[in-house]
Amino acid sequence: MYTNGYNYGYVDTTAASAAAATAGAILVVYYILAIALYVLLVIGMWKVFVKAGKAGWISLIPVYNVWTLYELGDQKGFWCLIPVANIIFYVKACLSLNKKFSKPTWFAFLMIFVPEVAFIILGFSKDKFTK
Repeated sequence: MYTNGYNYGYVDTTAASAAAATAGAILVVYYILAIALYVLLVIGMWKVFVKAGKAGWISLIPVYNVWTLYELGDQKGFWCLIPVANIIFYVKACLSLNKKFSKPTWFAFLMIFVPEVAFIILGFSKDKFTK
């Protein structure tokens, strides 16, 4: 039972319960933030698609929305399906969309790295989409 005064079979259930509760709380906060960011992205993309003459509901369909985004940025939509190439063509599409909305160059970096914010700004701004 005891070896050298240590109880090797003892598990502190209080510490284990606290760790599990903390991990669960972190996951709940993570999922709430992820859903909120996704909702912001969908709202922004909806408004951008409407400005570009596309149907807003396209922003609700996960792969089709990126496909349409690539096409608005003068890229072939199928590039979003190819794992490494999609990064390069996403950047090119963002640069092209940036020009079509007459935004400064730094705004393209915002579109690439923080699309949730960029699409909300594009969608609700008075900027016009030019082909």
